Amino acid sequence: MIRYAYICSQILQIYRTMDKIRFPITPRSLIAQVPNCRVMSYQKFAEINNCKLDDVIQICESKTGCTHYDTTKNRYLILLNESSSGNNVPGRKIWTEGHEYGHVKLGHLPIAAVPQLAENGFNNLSMDEFEAEADYFASMLLCPMPICQLLNISSPQDIHNIFGLSYEASDIRYNAYEKWLRSHRKTAWENDMKRLYINRQ
Repeated sequence: MIRYAYICSQILQIYRTMDKIRFPITPRSLIAQVPNCRVMSYQKFAEINNCKLDDVIQICESKTGCTHYDTTKNRYLILLNESSSGNNVPGRKIWTEGHEYGHVKLGHLPIAAVPQLAENGFNNLSMDEFEAEADYFASMLLCPMPICQLLNISSPQDIHNIFGLSYEASDIRYNAYEKWLRSHRKTAWENDMKRLYINRQ
C-alpha cells in the first residue's frame, strides 16, 4: 500500500530545508545533503571498475539509474546514467534523480534489507510498491500539485517549461493535475506547501 500521506510529509520537510524554492528542482543538490549517500555516474563507475557502460547497465538492471545500499555500513550509492542516448533527455535525468532520491528518503532499501533497488529489479515481493512510492515521491518533489495551482498551470507545456520534466512526463503529470483539481479536498499539507513557496521564492 503506497504511503501517500507519509510521502507528502517527507516532501514538505525537504521543501522546508530550502532557503529559496526555485524550479526546476535539482535533486542532486538535495541528495548532497544526505550524509551517507553518494552519487556517481554510470560512466565514472565503469571507468573505476574497468568495464563497459553496458556492463554497468546490466549490473544496475536499469538504463537510467539505480540505488545501491551497503547494509553493514548504512551507506547509499546512487548511480545515474549521464548519457543522452535512448531518450535519456534532461527531464528524464531529473526524474531519475528524484526517483532514486525517493528510495533513499523513504527508507526502501533498509526495509527490504536488500543491497539494490532498480527500475527492473529482482525483489518481486516489494518492488512494485517501492517503485510506485519512488515515482510518487519524484512527482511530488519535482512538480507538486499545490504549486501547479498557484502558478495557474494550464497545459503540459507549462509543466515542461516550469518544472523541467520531459514532454512525456509533463503529459502524464498534467493529466494527474487535472484529475487532482476535480477531486481533491484542501489539506493542511497543501496550505503549508503554498505558504512555503510564496515565502521562499
